[in-house]
Amino acid sequence: MLTSISFLEAYSTSYRYGTPTGRVPISPPMDRVAAALERIDTLITELRRHFDIDEGGGTARNVAPRR
Repeated sequence: MLTSISFLEAYSTSYRYGTPTGRVPISPPMDRVAAALERIDTLITELRRHFDIDEGGGTARNVAPRR
């Protein structure tokens, strides 16, 4: 699951630090960003369900590792 969004790593500090020539790299394609956001949302939902966490927050009622 995380490998499908790992391309975002390249953009994590792209806009804080320019290239050696002072330029700012181009943004990732919006379709890839939209797909990554959907994957992230799905992962959060799965983790919330696995660890039995209420929508409002709080502590996990299940602390068993996800396998």
